[in-house]
Amino acid sequence: HPGLGPKVVLLDPLVTLDTPDALWTGTGMKALEHAVEALYSSALAPFAEPLRARAFRILAADLVASVDRSQPDVVERRARVLAGAGMSVLSPCPLGISHALGHQAGAAWSIAHGHTTGIFLPVALAFNAPAAGPALRTMADALGAGEGDPLEAVLAKLEEMIGALALPRRLRDVGVTDSSRFDEVAGATLRDSIMMGNPREATEEDARRLLEKAF
Repeated sequence: HPGLGPKVVLLDPLVTLDTPDALWTGTGMKALEHAVEALYSSALAPFAEPLRARAFRILAADLVASVDRSQPDVVERRARVLAGAGMSVLSPCPLGISHALGHQAGAAWSIAHGHTTGIFLPVALAFNAPAAGPALRTMADALGAGEGDPLEAVLAKLEEMIGALALPRRLRDVGVTDSSRFDEVAGATLRDSIMMGNPREATEEDARRLLEKAF
């Protein structure tokens, strides 16, 4: 609905110098997740694919380096990160199971949305890999990964960024101590409308297995 969106968006990297690091890093990785899940979404419009690919390239290259305010190019890097974040959501489309798990786990255990990316995106990407070959190749090419396994290249980059940004990697890292709500969260994940874009069919059992891997 047009009433839910802003009329103007101002991307000012100088303002972000006062943004707390935890907010900058978490939302930056969430933007990267938007790009990743859009690139393999079954509902991505062809004209939007270059935007998402460019967003992935920018965020993978500049997000980690944009945290250190002592660097002389920090404002330029933050400007690129803001542009990449914007491109990651232009021409919205349904995404996939990483986002759906993030929505439902966030609600169940009060996990900040920016903190769910490091927990769920690696396991979701591995799950979707059999149906995401072209998207993985696009991402690997953006990383300059050559002719090797694109899934390995992208997962390695994600793990590197998650570690460098000190983001949580497991549900245990954000205070989830047992699996008693996994069935509930798995069921809610499959009912999340954002799952419409997932490139691979998933069942509640698949969602539960991903929760177990992320635990």
